[in-house]
Formats: sequence, C-alpha cells, structure tokens
Amino acid sequence: MNDRQRLKYDSHLALRTLCARDNSQALTSSLPAWKPLYDLFLAKISYVDACVLVQTSDTTGITKAKNQNRKEFTANILQFAGSLCALALLRADLVLQTKADLNYSDIAELPDALVDDKATDLLGLARVISPAVGNNQPNLSDVGLTPGKLDEFETQIETYNMLLGTPRAARGTKTAATENLEAALGEIDQILEKGLDKLALQFMGTTFHQEYLLARDPIAVAKKKSEEASTPTPTPPSPANG
Repeated sequence: MNDRQRLKYDSHLALRTLCARDNSQALTSSLPAWKPLYDLFLAKISYVDACVLVQTSDTTGITKAKNQNRKEFTANILQFAGSLCALALLRADLVLQTKADLNYSDIAELPDALVDDKATDLLGLARVISPAVGNNQPNLSDVGLTPGKLDEFETQIETYNMLLGTPRAARGTKTAATENLEAALGEIDQILEKGLDKLALQFMGTTFHQEYLLARDPIAVAKKKSEEASTPTPTPPSPANG
C-alpha cells in the first residue's frame, strides 16, 4: 500500500469508526438505503485488508485472518443459502430447495479450496432467478437478497479467495494483490461518492454530518492521526504507600 492509498484507506477506517457508533447507527437507520451500501462498503474494506496481507506476505497474519474469515464466511454462506431455500419453498421450486438446503456440517466439512465453490454456486443460482412479473410470486428481495446483498456476497467470496491464495484469476499473489488493491479502493470510492456521500446530505447540519465530512477528508484524518500519535500517554499515578 503506497502513501496515497494509505491516506485514502485511513479515511475509510475513520468513516467506519464514525458510522459504527450507536448514535450514528440510530441516525442512519432512518434511511433504508443506507444499510446495503454501508454493508458493501464494509465488505470492500475486508477485501482491502486481505490484499494488504497478501501484498506484504505476512504469513502469520494471513493464516490468522484466513481462519477467522473461514468462520465468518461459513456463516455468510449459510445465511445466503437459507434465504434461497426459503424462497424456493415459497416458489415451490424443489430443485432450488435441494441445492440451497444446507446446514453447518455441509460447509464445515468441506476442504478450504471447495468452500468458495459452494458459495459461487449459490451466487450463480441467485443471479439467474428472474423477478416475478404480473403475479404474487415471491422475489429475491422478499427474502433479503437485494442486488446489493448479492454484490456483498460476491465480495466476500473474493476476500476468501484472496486469503486462501487460490489460483483462480491469478489471485493470492503479491502482484495480483497490488492490482486488486487499487481496484478495490476505486470501488469504495464509487460506493461513497455515488452513494453514502449523497445520502449523508440528509443529515446536513447535524454533528454526524460534520464528522462525516472530516472522516472523508484524508488530509484531516492524517493530521488527527499524527496529533494523536505525538500526544504522550498520561502516566497513571502511583498507588499510595500504605
């Protein structure tokens, strides 16, 4: 990660910290469109983290992150499959129901290299489901699988592949990580500039919006980070002698 990318990324982390606060979530929850965009933003940040680990060849860090990601990815797959299975039941689609009816052991017992195949298959099933027109047949959105959710799941697959070091699409190498890092930061820019930044205007005049603008300013974030680093940590008082 070069200096320009680091400035931008630190700004993204500052924004994540701001939006994760309870009072921020209480405010943004008033806009239904905020959550899917913000969730995709978080997924892209996780992907950037994976790129940086591979780029720096931090073997210990990659192993730790991969193990943690496998647990989270398993939960994500089960949630995604659960939504598809429920949709299959509502649509009386026995073929889809058979493919999507998964439990924990179905994923946990798979070798690492096959977990993403299972997820990719599920995503492919969801991508080809046509929305119902002219009747009351349930759609993907009825079970929580919005277009944004599909994109988020795809990013989770990409993150898993990057950490696993699979040969698919030349991922898992330092060169690929460097290229993918730049692309991912550009995708985050799109999510922010065309999405969250626009929605944040709804909160103009609030403290949240003021802090949002500061978090979106890489120079301001870098200055604050430098000031915090240069501020000495207060020494706790010594316990009184009894």
